[in-house]
Amino acid sequence: MNLSMKQPFLQLVYLGAMMSLLYISYFPGDSAFAQKIAAESLSIMFGLFLVGGIFLFLKRPYLMLQSWLACMSFCYFLKGSSDSFYYASAQQQQPVFQLLQLDLKAVLPEEKTVLLDQLSHLQADLIYLQADQSADACLSEIEKKYSHKYELETKNSWVYSQRPLIIDSSNWTFAPLLIDTQAQIRLLCLPQNKKESLNSNKIQQLSKQSAFIGPAPLFVVSWSRDLPWSEELRNLRQNLELEDSRLDINWQTEGQHIFHSKELRCLELSSPIEARSLFGRYQMQKTTAPSAASYL
Repeated sequence: MNLSMKQPFLQLVYLGAMMSLLYISYFPGDSAFAQKIAAESLSIMFGLFLVGGIFLFLKRPYLMLQSWLACMSFCYFLKGSSDSFYYASAQQQQPVFQLLQLDLKAVLPEEKTVLLDQLSHLQADLIYLQADQSADACLSEIEKKYSHKYELETKNSWVYSQRPLIIDSSNWTFAPLLIDTQAQIRLLCLPQNKKESLNSNKIQQLSKQSAFIGPAPLFVVSWSRDLPWSEELRNLRQNLELEDSRLDINWQTEGQHIFHSKELRCLELSSPIEARSLFGRYQMQKTTAPSAASYL
């Protein structure tokens, strides 16, 4: 068959590719079509480049130009989307993990109705909270959605999970507990305890023991208003190669911080319950080997 007879068909193919690119550039990325195209962007780009090379040897400059222009468009799209949903789609759709910090201390009676409604709509894989007796109704609402619970040694501090919890076998009498899940994501809690505060000496000791934490992706959550900017915690972050989720320090929840290891990428950080919460969505960057731990 003469190649010139196929030219209108090829033009339709290129037109469809460009329309698809425009569609996923301007429409929300959560549609099934956008996800499929984004995940195959690299293959499409190299395919168009190869087809353009074939047309170059066949002396079809018009079709060659169409192919390479389409290839350049996809290349520009990938470069501009390297820190977006589409880049995550191209990285084999790694799992997304959601972590929520809550401060439910000194809940006023007029707050309870609003808090209960907000808590009923929250979605997170792991919740770390501190609470007192004023938040009993809120804790009951949380326990309806999360079947796995662990109370930390620090009084009035809990961890709720949708997956079974594991306690690390390392015995750190001076440090907060290190919690794991079946998803092999670890959570190191640095709560604020009035009776026994997490002072600089404890952070220094924890930093020295950081080599024993293991290779699993790690979250470090902090409630202190002073420690996040201290030299001791900066050293701990450096030893564990932790990154800070918050890029903007002008938060009303200034006492809350979520640090994470480089195996995780922060997709979203927000405060769904104003001045009482910090919510983060994270995507796994690579798989890691299971760490040694003991079940509860």
